Amino acid sequence: MLNPQNLKKVILILLALVIVVGSVGYFFYQRNIFGQDRVRFEITAPENVEAGEEVDYVVRYRNNSDVRLEEVVLVFEYPENTVPIEEEDLGEDIKRRGEYRREVTVGELNPGEGKATTFTARLFGKEGSSFESSAWIRYVPKNLAARYESKREHVAIIEKVPISFNFQVPTTVDPDREASFRLRFSSEIDYPLTDLEVRLTYPGNFHFIRSAPKVEGEGKDQWSWSVLNKGDDGTIDIDGVLKGNPGDAKIFNATLGVWVGDNFITLKEASRGTSISKSDLLLDMQVNGKDDYVADAGELLHYEIFFRNIGKETLEELFLLVDLDGDTLNLDQVEPREGRFQEDRGVIIWSHTFDYTLLSLKENEEGRVEFWARVREDLPHNPEIKVKASMERAEKTLESRVNTRLSLDQKVIRKGSPFEEIGPFPFEKEEVSTYAVKWEIKNHFNSVRNAVISVRLPEGARITGEKEPDDYSLSFNSSLREVTLDIENIYAGEELEVFFEVEIEPEEDLEDEDMLVYEAEMEAQDRRTDNIITTIGPAVFLDQVLEISN
Repeated sequence: MLNPQNLKKVILILLALVIVVGSVGYFFYQRNIFGQDRVRFEITAPENVEAGEEVDYVVRYRNNSDVRLEEVVLVFEYPENTVPIEEEDLGEDIKRRGEYRREVTVGELNPGEGKATTFTARLFGKEGSSFESSAWIRYVPKNLAARYESKREHVAIIEKVPISFNFQVPTTVDPDREASFRLRFSSEIDYPLTDLEVRLTYPGNFHFIRSAPKVEGEGKDQWSWSVLNKGDDGTIDIDGVLKGNPGDAKIFNATLGVWVGDNFITLKEASRGTSISKSDLLLDMQVNGKDDYVADAGELLHYEIFFRNIGKETLEELFLLVDLDGDTLNLDQVEPREGRFQEDRGVIIWSHTFDYTLLSLKENEEGRVEFWARVREDLPHNPEIKVKASMERAEKTLESRVNTRLSLDQKVIRKGSPFEEIGPFPFEKEEVSTYAVKWEIKNHFNSVRNAVISVRLPEGARITGEKEPDDYSLSFNSSLREVTLDIENIYAGEELEVFFEVEIEPEEDLEDEDMLVYEAEMEAQDRRTDNIITTIGPAVFLDQVLEISN
């Protein structure tokens, strides 16, 4: 039995315990009074996407409680190596926190109120790549001191990369002999790919000779494209020599990707193997004495094919076949010399029954055949003449590019030009009159750049500055009386019409044989062959002035 004094002490201790336990309980009660189920919070976005696809991340949040939420902040983090699609100025409520994180100041969220914020990005990666995005929402329930936070994550996987990327590599190559390899790619992505880069890993004992496009750098293994649009394609042609023993496997590996910021993102990979040939024949071919000759439309070409027995055994009763490209060569004008030409197949055949060097070819013995063929006048765009020679198991393909052809015609017009007032006609001595010059320009085969057209005007003539189209650069050298037009690019097959107005004050009466524009000269650089192409536009005399319909 406790005395009153001890009982009072026990009561005080119990009261203190109740206060402490109550305070702790109230604290945890306050911390847990608001569960995650009180705020609905989710990220909605597709789980499977294509590379380069524009993806909308919709972050939805809703207050399902009976208490107003205050100091609400939404944080969203894009996946790495993506390109956020957003305005430069995000507004007052959205802040950039680094390259990929965005912070949205929501403010207050009343009971039952819901909102959604969309973040858009373009995803780049190879097939099977995963991209994790994250979102957080932070808030303080009204009349509570505790701050709450919820987090959600979303993972998207690239299931398809709509890019074609592959090698064209011969099945076998002859050792110590130049061979050609091709890498082709095209895009079906609904978005222009910028800062594109192709990286190539060569097999061992590969000696690089040249490539088209040209490549810089020590390794000769990286090519850059500023932009690749949907439907565009690209080609990398590489010539080199592989060394090795007969039957050795040689593997080429390539990677295609884009730069996103400072990171190189792989989109597609390709591998292709070849092996060192076991053929005992070595074939080589030249056109007009070169293996890199650039031809012109309509030109007669002289082909020579050289063959040598590099084996130990004598080769007997040989046949040599040459396939001609009928799209670029005129099969009606082939001179096969000792060969037999089958025009329907586009094939020339040399047989040991007609050429004694093919009857027996001893070790290290050489032979040669020749033929002539004319380049077609009606060539496709970006023409390339392909001639393939085959003998036993040896093959040799010679590809020759063709210069474009430029056409320039000029006319003087007295009526029907795009200019409102020209004339009067006929011209009179010391009387000012105007006339229009029309240039008709055509680029036939390959795209060209840096085109320049120049023409002299007669005494007393100068340009007025009127021209059509207006965006071309037209200048006049008064001391030479020379008009110059600069055109940055003219694409393959493109036809242009350019008008400019000339003012003339003849010092003497003009006769029919007097020129109103002298012979015009045009030059441009062929983008495919790098050669300078020129053409002439004939002079126009007074009696050749035209009236045309608008």
